[in-house]
Amino acid sequence: MKFKAKIANFWYYHKWKVIIGSFLSIFLGICIVQLFQKEEYDVRFVYCGPQYLAEEDSQAMMTAFERLMAKDYDGDGEKNALLIDVIVMSDEQIVERREEAKKNDVAFMYDVSSRNSLLMRVSSYLSTGEALIGLFDNYVYQGLKEEGAFVPLADVLGYTPEYAIDEYSVYFKDTDFAKSQGAFSALPEDTILCIKTIPLLYKTDTQKRVYNDHLDYFRRIFEFRVD
Repeated sequence: MKFKAKIANFWYYHKWKVIIGSFLSIFLGICIVQLFQKEEYDVRFVYCGPQYLAEEDSQAMMTAFERLMAKDYDGDGEKNALLIDVIVMSDEQIVERREEAKKNDVAFMYDVSSRNSLLMRVSSYLSTGEALIGLFDNYVYQGLKEEGAFVPLADVLGYTPEYAIDEYSVYFKDTDFAKSQGAFSALPEDTILCIKTIPLLYKTDTQKRVYNDHLDYFRRIFEFRVD
């Protein structure tokens, strides 16, 4: 009885400490497990534009990107590609979508107030290296280009393709690789392909290797030819 009384007394005075402590322990445990189970990716893309990408479309594109890999860049025994997609529309695109929806008698909703935060998120992906190869709508691309986000094509390829839009980019659809893969038909035809300058945070040898792997992969997109 004395033992039970001590337990009851302890619980009475310390139950919230125990509950909160247990919750934090479980939460941290889950975070640690997820950290060690986090999937690594050999190449990382970000798409930002007006087109919603269905899950099956994203998966098909990632599979196509994985097929292009000449090797397992990170040496983990698997070739994995990541495609992050962020939906952002310009004012003109919003008007067009709204008119199209009205014509077809369907609902259209777009939260304009979230646009700046979404654009900042994309900029953060590039700045941190979470994504290094970009697939952008012109509206998004121009803003990032003004920030000096991209590497000149000539610095990566040794030349500027004749179909280049400017010194930094091409329309993805104009590459033989995109033409050969039906999966990319889910992207708007004016989607722009470019690659980020090395992130300022990339200081270690491993980070520099990851960036060089992306440069190598970017070159492979332009070297691809249909047999």
